[in-house]
Amino acid sequence: MKNKCTHIIILLLLTLLSTPVQGKFKVADYNKDKAKEIIDTRVKRGILEIVEGIWESSNGKIYAIERFEDERFPENIRYRVIQLEGKNSDPGMVDYFLEMTNYDEYYRIWGNNPFSLTNEPVGRECYISFTQDSFSFKQQIQTITFTRKYPQINYQENSGIISLGSGFAITPNGYIVTNHHVIANAQNIVVTGVNGSFEQGYNARLVVTDPKNDLAIIKIEDSVFTTFGEIPYNIRNNDPIEGEYCFAIGYPAANVLGVNPKTTAGIISATTDSKFPAYCQMSVAIESGSSGSPLFDSNGNVLAVNVAKYNDYFPNLAVKTSYLMRLIGQCDELKDLSMTPATPGRQLPEIVATNKGFVVLIFINYNPFGEQKPFYVLDEVEKKDDPMSNAEKLYSAKRYREAISALTDILMNDPQNSDAYYLRGCSWASLVLHDNAIIDYNQALHYFDSKKENIYPIGSIYRNKAVSQMFNQDYEEALKNLELALKDTPDDGYNDVLNGVLNYHVKRYENAIKIFSEITHYTDLQDIIYYYRGLCYFAIGETPKARADMQCAARFGSKDASDWLQQYP
Repeated sequence: MKNKCTHIIILLLLTLLSTPVQGKFKVADYNKDKAKEIIDTRVKRGILEIVEGIWESSNGKIYAIERFEDERFPENIRYRVIQLEGKNSDPGMVDYFLEMTNYDEYYRIWGNNPFSLTNEPVGRECYISFTQDSFSFKQQIQTITFTRKYPQINYQENSGIISLGSGFAITPNGYIVTNHHVIANAQNIVVTGVNGSFEQGYNARLVVTDPKNDLAIIKIEDSVFTTFGEIPYNIRNNDPIEGEYCFAIGYPAANVLGVNPKTTAGIISATTDSKFPAYCQMSVAIESGSSGSPLFDSNGNVLAVNVAKYNDYFPNLAVKTSYLMRLIGQCDELKDLSMTPATPGRQLPEIVATNKGFVVLIFINYNPFGEQKPFYVLDEVEKKDDPMSNAEKLYSAKRYREAISALTDILMNDPQNSDAYYLRGCSWASLVLHDNAIIDYNQALHYFDSKKENIYPIGSIYRNKAVSQMFNQDYEEALKNLELALKDTPDDGYNDVLNGVLNYHVKRYENAIKIFSEITHYTDLQDIIYYYRGLCYFAIGETPKARADMQCAARFGSKDASDWLQQYP
């Protein structure tokens, strides 16, 4: 009965919000160019959701589906389906609204009836099945299919795919706590959900990190950011108590369940963990995307920092605030941190309503090995006056075969272009055609002229050639080329890690252990460093050290290390 009443209220609200003409709602000055501008901005901020874009419907019309913010609408109704082109279309007219539910790929449709010629506002629960390029609304025997027109999605492995995590504000001016593994390998950090708004993404930088205890602090540094406002909670200075009530607010599976924060509750089930003393265990449900979210006590103060269950090895864990306060104490930027405790005696709904605007969604660009994620291809790669610039854009957009074609054209006119050979080699390598890549890297080295201004340094050519040789299991030759790369760029973390990995493959275990032990400070590569050092220890029979390293690697997100721990408990 309650849900029915809620739906009636929403229907009345939508009817009242519509323009007087046949109960419809129209977006002023809206067209295809405006829709693309909005989409491009959200892609660049890393906040575009899979349902958003320009779609062609089986009813013959072109629509834009976009997320919007309007305080007059209920919180979950945040997508509108807007006419753009087609027979009898009225650009800017909203045909209906989509409500994101808490179930995987399950939406509720509000607004004008998409299955009839009437304009009556209706609420329909329709299952949405996604593919890369289309989705359908289904109800009984009626179906409307939408085919993606823009932006196109490239699911090739790429070096700029997006990872999600959570965090929470500790100062009004943008300092945010999260997990180290959330920001590890970050090329850039974008924060959204500030004060409950997801229309704006803010650039952020890393301030300080504690890899051992999986903590990090970042800060929003963006010209359009103003303030969080007064922080409504404190960081508790005493450890959790076994059996204590607690709850988490975070963003589990935000790419599927939507970007509204989710609240789950439970108790502290253990105050220590035998493997990691910085952690407590709890019964609060957390999943991928919840990493870095706050665990609150019954008054709404921060009790711990959640570490999401991001592989099969861990139970639900959270880092105690005593370790967070230790990290804050080491940060000069936060030496004057002062927070006010939450007001006691409130009910959970009031606490959640107060605190959730300070829990943020964090987007990270990084390069996980072997993982496939959508990469949105915008209309920014066009033919330019500079062919090399166009080829670089094609490569950056993961359009490797197009890049190879463009670079081949360049080499037809300039057969001694070292940069073109190198980039074509990188494109072959991205397609896992390493023999072709090595040929082009050799040509790039042959025509490299240190007296000229080259786009790519010779050290990069040697390193990438070594990587392709490693994939071809030609480890000794790879080591020779890596040695030349190290001479050109001696303080490069990726070169050092590759050196250790190659020494492992040629069974120089002691040498590899020494190399890895000297580079554990490279925080964005620790999953690889500890995993391979663990393999080296295991190869020479030092199993306890191997297990300790594998546990560290698993903490930093290495699934291979988690699998090893399952195989050798």
